[in-house]
This record gives sequence, C-alpha cells and structure tokens, in this order.
Amino acid sequence: MLSANKFILEQTKENVPLNKWQKTINLMSKLYQVPSSFIVQYTEQGYQVVIASQQEENPYPAGSTIPTATNIFCKKVVESHQLLYVQNATELEEWQTNPEVSEDGYNSYLGMPINWPDGKPFGTICVMDLQKTDYDNNHIELLSEFRSVIEDDLEIIDNYDKMQQIAMVDPLTNIHNRRAFMLLAEQRFKLAKRVELLLGVLFIDADNFKQLNDKYGHDIGDKVLISIAESIKANIRESDILARIGGDEFACVLQINHAEDLATISEKISEHYQQANRQLALPTNTISIGSVVAEKNKTLDELMCIADQAMYQVKADKKR
Repeated sequence: MLSANKFILEQTKENVPLNKWQKTINLMSKLYQVPSSFIVQYTEQGYQVVIASQQEENPYPAGSTIPTATNIFCKKVVESHQLLYVQNATELEEWQTNPEVSEDGYNSYLGMPINWPDGKPFGTICVMDLQKTDYDNNHIELLSEFRSVIEDDLEIIDNYDKMQQIAMVDPLTNIHNRRAFMLLAEQRFKLAKRVELLLGVLFIDADNFKQLNDKYGHDIGDKVLISIAESIKANIRESDILARIGGDEFACVLQINHAEDLATISEKISEHYQQANRQLALPTNTISIGSVVAEKNKTLDELMCIADQAMYQVKADKKR
C-alpha cells in the first residue's frame, strides 16, 4: 500500500502506471513546446521528480530530490494549493534565489497541485521553459486535464490498495485473515532463515465456543472473539503476525529469544483474556494455546499442524 509519507519511487510500484505517466509528460512537453515537464512529489523529505520529460536539455531526471527549504516553483504550488504561472522569473525578485532560475536558467513555469484522494498534497504537475512565455486559458485548461489524469490514477491505486487490505483483514477482529497470514508468515520464515531469527508459532482456540454461542448468542460470541484477538495483540510485538484463521481459531508467528518464551507469552495471553472478560462482563471462558518453535527443516504447514496438535492436547488435559 502506497504511503503518502514516502516517495513513490522508493516504494513497491507495481500498481503505479509510471509508463503511462511518462508518455503523458512527454506529450505535455511536445504540446507546450518546452524543454522540461514534470510530475513532482512532495513529502517531508523534500520534492522529488517522479517523472521527467525525456529530453536531453532536461537537467532533472526522475529521482532528483530538492530539500523542502529550497525556494523552487513547486514549493509555492504545494504550500498555496493553487495554480502558479510565472511568465518571466528573471524580472521577479521572488525567484532570484530559486536555483531553477539562477543556476539552470529557467524563466517560465506553469504548474498545478496534484492531490491524493483524501485531499492531501501529493505534489505538482508542471511545464518549465527557458524562455518567457505567454500562456492563455487554453494552456491552463489543458494542464488541468493532464492533472486530472494523474489524480484519477492515484484514486484507482488507492481504491485497489483498500480492496487488497479488505481482502487481507478479518472484518470482525480487524486482524489478518487466513489468506494474509499464510502469505505474511511465509515471507517471515524466509527472512528468519536468512538473518538467523528464532520464530515460534502459536495456535489459539476458544474452549467450548459453540456452547457459549448457543447459550449467549452470536453478539456475545463476537465480543469473545474480539477479546481473544485483543488479548493476543497486547502480549506480542507489533511486528509479529497475528490472524484469525477460522471461526474461533487464531494463529500467530512471533519472534522469540528463547524457546521458553512461548510458554511465558501463552500464559500472559490467557491471563489477559480472563481479566479482559471480567472487565467486559463477558461469560467465563478459557482459551487453549498450542505452540512450537520453528525448525528450519519444517514448512509453515507442518509447524501449523504441530501447533494445532499441541493445542488439542492442552484441551484434552483440561478435561482430565
């Protein structure tokens, strides 16, 4: 999912139509007959060129970054949230400290703000010329249409990311679902093998959940499931992977320092759950937790199976 706080070029970009944007910016340069056109992104790190028109005379390639304090045209567009048209920058005192003018010789700028779908500033779309220009409303309207193309694409990306997130999240507990768990856990296991991390797997199940649901109703049952999820989250790292993988079944892949940590964490989760249920006036109910230390020669499915069996052994021991 794209972050507005990071440069697009430094993130996973498979959903960003960079080739389309490149063609758009190249076309802009031809239509405006200018040596340089850009899509520029703003973050707290600075202003970065996302797309630059592919012309030999263009001094700013994609990836070029200018600090936020620098007096450039795009800075004024982002800060004012308005169109900026500078016909002849060399005649204006305001732009004498602009390196685009003083160092690179640019004299004209036409730019508009680009916004993220939530209205926050993404950056700018602009054309720059070494000569004085005399653009009319048609030029401004044309740039506005190009801007709309980029903003429409950002909205499509945002909607896709949201749909992906929905597909990976359990709507009741707001933690990962089984699909997300299997994907993220596999990635974590690969990382662990590469950098020698010790991982553990927990398999958590609510005891007698069907009877509880039948007796108190699904609303109470849902609150119990949420309480289980919150109790697990409260006792693991934020970076650990937690998911609801079935009706009343939860799984967790967590980083540990020692094998004994799994028993300690399991006990803390159970205690937290009991205390939370009392505070929420939920029915008395227990959970069973099975655990296993990840071995390099075991697959995720095998470890899940071992943890599941350990959990059922815990359940069986309670009935004795």
